[in-house]
Amino acid sequence: MFKKPSKLLAALSLGTAMFLGIRTTSAQCGYFSGYGCPGTNYANYGVGSSGAETLEYDNQVSSFHSSVVRDYTGVFRIWGALSAADGATSLTVPTEINSVNFPGLTGRPLKALVAGGGLPQTIVLTTDGLFVWGQPGTVISTTIKSTSQLERITVNGNATGLPTGVTPTQVKMMFASDLTLAILTCDGHVYVLANYTTNGQPRGDGSAADPNTWAHVQESTAGNPYLTDVVALRGHSVRLMALKRDGTLWTWGQSVYLGGGGTTISQPNRATPMALPPEGSSLIKMIGMTGNTHYVLYENGHLYAMGFNSSRQLGDFTNINKNYWIQPRYTAVAGSEMNDILWISPNEHFSGNQAINVINSAYQVYNWGFNGGLMLGRPTTNINYDPGQPAGISGAEKLLSIESGGHTTMLVKACTENFGYVGHRVNGSMGNGDAATVDVNEPSFTFNTANVQLCGATAVPQILTGGVGTTDALARYCNGTSLVLSALPAGGTWAVTSGAATITGNRLIFNGPGTGTVAISYTTTTADCPTGATATKTFEIADCKMNSVAGTIWNDANGNASQEGSENGISNDLWVNLVAPNGTVVGSAKVADDGSYSIALLVENTVGGDYSVIVTNGERPVGAPLASATAPNGDYGYTGTSVGGVANTGNRTGVIEIGALAGAVTAVDFGISNDPAVLPVKFGFVAAELFNNQLKVKWNTTSELNNSYFEVEASVDGTNFISVGKVNSKANNGISAEALEYEFAKDASAGIVAAGITLLVAGAGLFKARRARYAMLAMALGMVVFAAGCNKNRRDALPEGKVYVRIAQVDKDGTKSYSKVVTVVKR
Repeated sequence: MFKKPSKLLAALSLGTAMFLGIRTTSAQCGYFSGYGCPGTNYANYGVGSSGAETLEYDNQVSSFHSSVVRDYTGVFRIWGALSAADGATSLTVPTEINSVNFPGLTGRPLKALVAGGGLPQTIVLTTDGLFVWGQPGTVISTTIKSTSQLERITVNGNATGLPTGVTPTQVKMMFASDLTLAILTCDGHVYVLANYTTNGQPRGDGSAADPNTWAHVQESTAGNPYLTDVVALRGHSVRLMALKRDGTLWTWGQSVYLGGGGTTISQPNRATPMALPPEGSSLIKMIGMTGNTHYVLYENGHLYAMGFNSSRQLGDFTNINKNYWIQPRYTAVAGSEMNDILWISPNEHFSGNQAINVINSAYQVYNWGFNGGLMLGRPTTNINYDPGQPAGISGAEKLLSIESGGHTTMLVKACTENFGYVGHRVNGSMGNGDAATVDVNEPSFTFNTANVQLCGATAVPQILTGGVGTTDALARYCNGTSLVLSALPAGGTWAVTSGAATITGNRLIFNGPGTGTVAISYTTTTADCPTGATATKTFEIADCKMNSVAGTIWNDANGNASQEGSENGISNDLWVNLVAPNGTVVGSAKVADDGSYSIALLVENTVGGDYSVIVTNGERPVGAPLASATAPNGDYGYTGTSVGGVANTGNRTGVIEIGALAGAVTAVDFGISNDPAVLPVKFGFVAAELFNNQLKVKWNTTSELNNSYFEVEASVDGTNFISVGKVNSKANNGISAEALEYEFAKDASAGIVAAGITLLVAGAGLFKARRARYAMLAMALGMVVFAAGCNKNRRDALPEGKVYVRIAQVDKDGTKSYSKVVTVVKR
């Protein structure tokens, strides 16, 4: 076993990575690593979810007549009461939360909530901090936010609105209800901002009520240590509940139950341990609250409840409060306990209407509690119900997720584009474009709503696009540009259903001219929809003034860097990135199936200086620094480039400098191959580890041609590298058709840091544009490894996941090729 890295070293590494904004991408829901905690999985949501540590509760959040969702592309969309940027107007259709639709919003949205009864507030966390709009005082104190329009809040003098020392990307979970906002950090700490002046209970740190400062939650145990190692945080108005990694439950706030029997109601002002349900070895999957009632769902499907029961929200067919855990039942008869539940959704973001919806292993919904505004889809409004099923859903239909919200319930049904809705319909809450003045109760589930596909609970095939595309100031796609299409599952049929566009292969081309919309469809079968389902997507288009770059990646069979008739384009799941003179990405596009790519940049966003085109095996977010390519996927390597038809076998870096960007720059092409007879070196395995303060790297080659030596390169971000050592080729005269193995070792306390410092000294004049970032990365690497060397008794001084290695192969003429990038592993 290895000890954890020192706090100083971990902070240095984390701070460096966040300062430089380095991001890589994951396939799920548009997530770029670095924008969330390690292990983040936004798709771990709905009936298919498992594992409390990564389970995502809030891909759909509903409160009093307003909703916000994270869709399957990672975009947040909002609609309903007071949801517009002025905090007074109701949006009647799902609207993307971005700086165009919400002027004043900055940064990349990370979390989004709506909360509060009557008139709600919206809270959005971006990489720049907390933004709030809607009814003042509903969640956040009016001393902090006294107006309705969208603004970034400041708390305790912190311009991000977060607790001191907490950055936006360190927030794992955010929870809101009336008068209560709470966050859970990646390292398991909990903070509360309670707009509640009666006492300090919801703050959780034992302090007096203060609606204008964050409280760092403490335990009620001896010495009052901070509540730590928390993996899930839920609650209700002025009361909260937490699950620790060790499986223990904690609660605090106004009128909560701790378990243990009797009728005692507790008022803890610090996190207090709860009695656990009488469950065996199964792990807790989910927790939740509605009013003063707690719920716990185990991975084996066993559901437990405890607390108030005046609205029959315990689900035990009584209205008697319980200070001990009981199991909700399907019927009043013992033996019908709910032991097959997959997902729970208590009404938690609004202080009234205590109720809960659940989905069981038959993918059917049951609910119980107060049927305010017909929100449960049960026959009579505003009365209490025991567990039963709502109207409008048949037993043959498969449900994927459900959300209780104020006066409403929303659900996702397999094979259906629009979400299901029941309950009070007002202020655009159904998202179908009806006037905000419509005010009726929907008595049974209706799907006359909007097409919203949730992350982790997509009901129809997923349409994906390779890159964000080029859009104008109003977020309309530019005519003459294109997007690469893909879908899950694959093998379906594409079609343009309306508008000026064509689909060639898997490339969607906006033809224009003029403004309008383009709608496309994708039809295929899925596991949930064996008879077939259709997904649709709509794009707004307009004319734009653009500069662009386009080209092809092709399978260069003979390695001469010239695409000949028999050499076809190839995607190889690669991405092409346009990098600005300052070294940051301004556009990232997936290579189409035919090997083509195209990236455009608005003329008004183009700057003077030299641009680069860089190939990577994954998307890079706009604004991320990028200095070098990654090795192509599989066993492929770069064979050269061709710009305007001029071949260059001396450039196997995956990078092309194109100079100033003006007009259309075409035929910027890259050759790749997996033929050992063509590649200078074909790499096999590459591995790196840290052991006893030694950085050890091993690799092999399966063939070598004209090879001179290798350089071992290290990085703190996986993108920008410095050389830390050299190993000569073992091949006779640089040529070998047999596997050769290599090994490199360097003392992490001196060698690497020296390399970093040397680079800094030699590059003192390089602190310009992208070179500045490269030099700063070298310094960061040097500092990290220097910190490692300060404690030679530690075998794991380098922070896991923060140092990367690749091998550069150098020809006799100095031309370089690269291996894949690997992470340094601690042994």
